Amino acid sequence: FDAQSAGYFAAAYRLGFFPVSLIAQSVGGVFRRDAIGAMARPDGGSAVHRVYRTYARALAGLAVAYMAGGLLLFAPLVDLFFGASWRGSVGFYYSLMPLFALQLIYVPLSQIFLATHAQRTDFLFQLTCGLGLVGALGVARLTNLSAPTSVLIFSLTGAALMAAGIALTYRVLDANLSRSGALA
Repeated sequence: FDAQSAGYFAAAYRLGFFPVSLIAQSVGGVFRRDAIGAMARPDGGSAVHRVYRTYARALAGLAVAYMAGGLLLFAPLVDLFFGASWRGSVGFYYSLMPLFALQLIYVPLSQIFLATHAQRTDFLFQLTCGLGLVGALGVARLTNLSAPTSVLIFSLTGAALMAAGIALTYRVLDANLSRSGALA
């Protein structure tokens, strides 16, 4: 990347990820508490599934609202606060939106790894994500792709990994409850 593209990427990533991080970290702690509380109930299996579904649906709604808000507001806010010279960051942000939207869902739901004592699974998944993203950037570099195309490949790879992570959170929840006999 040249310095200008790097600046646009940095602005898009920082401004775009800030609300994702804020929402995901805030909701994640509450979800973990509610999931642990639900598992401790006599009807733990069904209760924790209800908690998971409730949070997953709410987070999906927030992700849709985040994407709609980003499509409508990101460009005008960049123009307002940074000026037209930073308009190049808008394209980077649009490329990163699929990743950000799925991170908004995955990050809070990943708290199920802690609630079910599946930190090893979480670690292995995070390692896989890191390797996948480094691999995507490596391929982009080796094929000499442009900065916007590289960011799009990074985002789509990350989005695919986040979708797999969301599925993994549900699978870990089911496996843990089956193993503990809570679904009986």
